[in-house]
Formats: sequence, structure tokens, C-alpha cells
Amino acid sequence: ECDWLVFIFKPKSSPVRSWVIPFSVACEHGNRPTPKRKDPLTRYVSWTKLNRGPLALYENNWELARMALSPRLERAK
Repeated sequence: ECDWLVFIFKPKSSPVRSWVIPFSVACEHGNRPTPKRKDPLTRYVSWTKLNRGPLALYENNWELARMALSPRLERAK
């Protein structure tokens, strides 16, 4: 395991976007694998989840801040 995950996207015609997310947060909010997947133990974080709370809070988080989730985001899990 690791402490942080970094996602960097360089679209052809848009600015670079990045997320620096604590590993535990990424695991908690990443997509859950299903038994039908070829590799059911692999988890991933989708583009949609990166752009919605709570993972959206970690965009450009190069200061490595661990965000406290608001009660609204906690209920959205």
C-alpha cells in the first residue's frame, strides 16, 4: 500500500488537471469490483468520481492536505 494516489490528466486541448488523494480515501470512494470482472480484486477511481465530492475536494491538492468530509458528503456515501 501507499500513502497517496496521484492522478494527472493532460487533455489535448485543455489544461492539465490533477488530484492528490490519500490512499485510504481513494479506496473508500473508488468503484467496487464485482465478481464478473476479469480481475475482481482490482479497484479503480472513475473520471466521474474524481469530479464529484468528496474526491473533487482533492483536485490540485499538492499541499497534501487531508480534507475533513462535511456531514453532507458523509451522507452521500
